[in-house]
Amino acid sequence: QLFAHSLALYRELDDGWGMSLALSWLGTVARLQGGYGEARQLLEECLTISQVLGDQIRIAWSIAKLAHVATRQGRFEEAEHLARDVRARSQELGHQEITA
Repeated sequence: QLFAHSLALYRELDDGWGMSLALSWLGTVARLQGGYGEARQLLEECLTISQVLGDQIRIAWSIAKLAHVATRQGRFEEAEHLARDVRARSQELGHQEITA
């Protein structure tokens, strides 16, 4: 609930970085609780905001989390495509810890 409250406050402030952070955590929590559809929606919004901001690291993390969701939903071809994208981005950024 704190992440949802944070998201509401960041939306009110029109703080893109804060919104993307809150959405990322909300998506992670939803995924861990088995709410894969909700997780996907939250993470896709996080990805969109991160792309607008040009936050390459958050973009890579969002794609990695979306790959996990796709795997859990049995969308293996999509998950593989996303994982390859994450691998390329993480190598380019020098952040090998970003994995799908």
